[in-house]
Amino acid sequence: ISELRKKLHDANEAFESSSKRYQLTMETSEKESMNAKSNLEFEIAELKGLLNHAEKEKNASQKKIASMQAQLNEANEKATYIKNMSEELVESNQAARESEKA
Repeated sequence: ISELRKKLHDANEAFESSSKRYQLTMETSEKESMNAKSNLEFEIAELKGLLNHAEKEKNASQKKIASMQAQLNEANEKATYIKNMSEELVESNQAARESEKA
């Protein structure tokens, strides 16, 4: 009986020791999981901030491109107007010379 009691006592101690190790392992795993989750949440927040910044830069670039396109269109219209006026002036000068010769 005393031998059985000792074996029971030893088994109890082994079980308690194993149980404590398991509990510590679980607590450690839980802490590591929480840290990993926190790190991921921080990285996600950083990435969202970077994405938001990139979107703002993209929108600003698109506005600049639209403005430059409008300026280019206006410059093309002015160039066409000047070209047409020059052609009319050349034609007018030619007509005036022909009229003087006649």
